[in-house]
Amino acid sequence: MDVSIAFLSRIERGSSQINLKRLSQICEILGTSEGEILNGTCSDSPVYLSNEFAKLLLNCSSTKQRLIYDVAKVIAESKEQ
Repeated sequence: MDVSIAFLSRIERGSSQINLKRLSQICEILGTSEGEILNGTCSDSPVYLSNEFAKLLLNCSSTKQRLIYDVAKVIAESKEQ
């Protein structure tokens, strides 16, 4: 990648910023996605967004939770085109 260890260390500590090209290079080397690096989620994971859904549902009434479940179930069980 032609960058110093000190630069990578500054990125890890948050004292230096990285551009998207470098981020993409790092992700390719690590075999991961930009999303996983930036927000800790991997869309290939079987528990993708599980925590986010749980937090969302905690703030909803039981009626809204049921509606969300029913909509999600229809989407999950439909055939992808």
